[in-house]
Amino acid sequence: MKFEPFGWHHLLVVVVSLVGWSLLISRGRRENPCLRRYEFRLAFSAVILATNVFSLSMRLIPERWNLDSSLPLHLCDFAWMASCWSLIVQERRHALAHQMVFYWGLGLSTQAFIQPTLHHGIQTLDYWFFWIPHWQIVAVGLLNYFGFGLRPSWAGFRRTVAWTVFLVLCVTAMNIVLETPYCFTGRGTPENPTVVDVFGPWPWRILVLFAVVIAWFAILTKLCSDRSGQKEL
Repeated sequence: MKFEPFGWHHLLVVVVSLVGWSLLISRGRRENPCLRRYEFRLAFSAVILATNVFSLSMRLIPERWNLDSSLPLHLCDFAWMASCWSLIVQERRHALAHQMVFYWGLGLSTQAFIQPTLHHGIQTLDYWFFWIPHWQIVAVGLLNYFGFGLRPSWAGFRRTVAWTVFLVLCVTAMNIVLETPYCFTGRGTPENPTVVDVFGPWPWRILVLFAVVIAWFAILTKLCSDRSGQKEL
């Protein structure tokens, strides 16, 4: 069975994900004592690490190897690593991890639930390797924001934009050399339609993509930055 975007299956995934995120945020809010909250964050970080290391290992075995998708060069690969880091460290001096999770998670990874590039069915590992990591990344962003009261700042915006541009430029250089499509900056486009399709032909769409992402990050910062004395990222 092939996954079809915007069908009943897609709707079911979104509904189940929303329920799961709500339950996780509720649980995080209940973990008030510092020690118990840290144990909760550490356990969740371990689950994310185990899930994604297993997914990467499966992508690298010869039978499943695909140059266009097996390398850990997707933005969600960077985002799940930042998510693990964010859950482990909570001190203000480590705030870059929280910033990355906010912008890459709530800002970008949510797009996977709106316009998924998935076409594999529920009976395949690729189906689960697509949804579970994206769900986890968004979950950490929501947990930090709604559960732990962490808010973005303009300083966080600038640092995250700098890292995003640097990483995506590096990936783009590899895309050109290897003719791969990572981070949506390669010559090809995913089988399922995405918002990137309206950004024009390659390579000009890369410039449009950067402009749209930076503008979106700025809008999120304006809307979600601290206004009530809560902790900024």
